[in-house]
Amino acid sequence: MPASGWRGIRLNEQWQEHEWTGTDKDFMSQAMKEAKWLLHALDQRSETLMKVAICLAKWQRSFLEYGVLGLKPLTLQDVAEEVGLHESTISRVTNGKYADTPIGMIELRRFFSAGLPTRGGGSISVYRVQQRVKALIDSEPAGRPISDQAIADRLQAEGIEIARRTVAKYREQLGLPPSSQRRRAGRSR
Repeated sequence: MPASGWRGIRLNEQWQEHEWTGTDKDFMSQAMKEAKWLLHALDQRSETLMKVAICLAKWQRSFLEYGVLGLKPLTLQDVAEEVGLHESTISRVTNGKYADTPIGMIELRRFFSAGLPTRGGGSISVYRVQQRVKALIDSEPAGRPISDQAIADRLQAEGIEIARRTVAKYREQLGLPPSSQRRRAGRSR
């Protein structure tokens, strides 16, 4: 095994040339096999992570250039099909991993986003729709909040296929109160 090894991990050459005998020889032979297997497994894991990271960067180029509003719908299945691996492998390899990008350190899981269908047959990321819901609520007239149904109607007019209950779910995920509570808060100002 070369002295350089995998990212600083290497087999100690001091013991490779030693003549082992008996049970020591068997132990060292088994330990050497396991060490080589570990280095090979680490190489494969690194290669898989690189394949997945390149795929994510390619699919989410606009996310890397423009931030979260450039995020496109992307699933584990999309990436799994492109790199030829199972979805569970993609999930494992991205879990707890980060990328240093032009817009800062980003957890690889942030590159994934469910999508909602659009009238033109495409899709839009859930994150972008959530941001649109927030923008509509932020721009509502004081004391005259718009309902979840009115938000859904507005988004549908913009070509985003969305139901009122989905708007309510996104609003709750954003920590925004329903229109009745926003109306009361507007009156008390």
